[in-house]
Amino acid sequence: MIKSANNLCFVDLLSPQSEIDRIYKIPDYQRPYAWTQNNCEDLYNDLIEADLGYFVGSMIYVNDDSQRCKVIIDGQQRFTTLSLFLIAIYEKISAPGLLTNNKDISRCENLKEMLVTDDGRVKLNLQLEQNNKEDYEYLIDQHVNKGNYPTPNNFGNRRMGRNFKLICDYIKELDSLDEIFELLEKIKRLTFVSIEVEEYQSAYQLFEAMNNRGLALTPVDLIKNIFISKTGDAEGWMRFVQLLGDDPRDQDQFFRYNYNAFRAEYNEILDFSPESINYPIAPKAVKSNIIKIYQQIIQNRQHSFIEEIVKKARIYNLMLGLGGENENKQYFDKFENFRNAKATNAFILLMYLYNYKNNFRITDEQLLSLFDKVLIFFVRRNLTNNPSTGAVPGIQMNIIEKINKLSPSNKDYTHIQDIVIETLRNKTSPDDVVRSVLSGDMYQDNRDMTRFLLCKYEEKFPVAKEKKMDFWSVKNNKYVWTIEHIFPEGSNIPKEWVDMIANGNEDVAKKYLNDYCHKLGNLTLTGYNSELSNKPFEYKKELLTNEGEKVGYNNGLHLNEYVYNQQKWTIDNIKDRTNTLVDEIMKTIDL
Repeated sequence: MIKSANNLCFVDLLSPQSEIDRIYKIPDYQRPYAWTQNNCEDLYNDLIEADLGYFVGSMIYVNDDSQRCKVIIDGQQRFTTLSLFLIAIYEKISAPGLLTNNKDISRCENLKEMLVTDDGRVKLNLQLEQNNKEDYEYLIDQHVNKGNYPTPNNFGNRRMGRNFKLICDYIKELDSLDEIFELLEKIKRLTFVSIEVEEYQSAYQLFEAMNNRGLALTPVDLIKNIFISKTGDAEGWMRFVQLLGDDPRDQDQFFRYNYNAFRAEYNEILDFSPESINYPIAPKAVKSNIIKIYQQIIQNRQHSFIEEIVKKARIYNLMLGLGGENENKQYFDKFENFRNAKATNAFILLMYLYNYKNNFRITDEQLLSLFDKVLIFFVRRNLTNNPSTGAVPGIQMNIIEKINKLSPSNKDYTHIQDIVIETLRNKTSPDDVVRSVLSGDMYQDNRDMTRFLLCKYEEKFPVAKEKKMDFWSVKNNKYVWTIEHIFPEGSNIPKEWVDMIANGNEDVAKKYLNDYCHKLGNLTLTGYNSELSNKPFEYKKELLTNEGEKVGYNNGLHLNEYVYNQQKWTIDNIKDRTNTLVDEIMKTIDL
């Protein structure tokens, strides 16, 4: 079945000096490119934290000698996304006049050789479905070969276009050429197990066996084994780990956040006066060192480890909403806001402040108010992708270190609030950048934050409170309340909408669809999205259920008040409503 298996770096898979220099092809029967922006962000974070030679998984392929290519059966999603990183880096460093020494110029040329052959052909051939091939070849032509390939229709709306834009934003955040080349080197040295099989049937059998048999050990499993082997206290571990929930990702996140929040405790640092503090266990917990960190902590603490960490786990349990809202409801609701805003990476600082609130003589009212400021920072960060995800833990740890350096008499709300807010203000994007993002194609660019902001906007008004509307309720793992496009999305614009929005001109209507459909001013919330869909405007305004309940734009939401009062829906309406919503939202996220 297996013809060969080799431990190869990504650069070896694509290097023109390599014996395996051939075209890679994704067969048409494979699923199309499916990675989300969250997948890209996870990969980027791994790259930032990883050491050289980080293992990213397997690539299973069949050699097709007739076409002189390797047909990838497993690994295409990682392979494609890593290629997007290479294109973005090449586009950045190949700017005229940027590279000034021969070494860097040579590195740039070698990078190009990883993406295209000597005669300019792409080395990765994607399948036709969902325009994957067209979109990828456009990126190669535009940013590597510097050609004039026309931009594919709706390129920016598809995964390839959205992910490439996000990756380019990551590259822009790097401060220097050295950092860019450091990232490039990490990508080149990523390790794959490259498995060649003799024929397609063997490839799919191997793929099924590798993906469907058993579960991989997680870092938490290994930490558990270390603890039990040292203490024999399996029962104590079970009592502790139950507080972390069943999701391995939450469990793994807890161990990293816990160390980063309380590293001073674990390193037993008592004197915080020096400007430079040494953390002998590790300066920061990341995926690649988490097992080593807790191995040392358990070695030092052994039986007291569980007792000490349970208190932190109870805080984390509350943050994840696992303990029930009747337990400390004020904080339950506050932490739910962070979860809804996809801002759980704020938990490092929140764990620390919550744990020490009594020591710091901070009241619940004061702490909840401070948490609101932290949430605003993370909302702005999630809107602008600034600061980078990789920088966020360090910012929080820097705040914690500053607080630890305060004298005992100054460890109070006033001094701590000053440190937190001043640091976050210095790190957030300027208001004009935030406003520009909010004024853009919000639904297309950041659906999660669009939904969060619309829900929080509506929750301020009496109707939502009186009717006890829960905009976060879930049914069948999906939100009941979803985002509704007033001018419907979708390339097949109904005639009623062409007539209303563009005076019957279909070409103009399509341009308006591309330019305005995803603006905040064209969005609202509904629990009946499928019933509204692309129906005429008047129908959507007056929709009733069979029981006579108003569920169209007549449903009483403040978000719909302006919409319902319009006789027709125009581009000017979208512009006006966008400006109004942006102004109102900016008031609520002022740091």
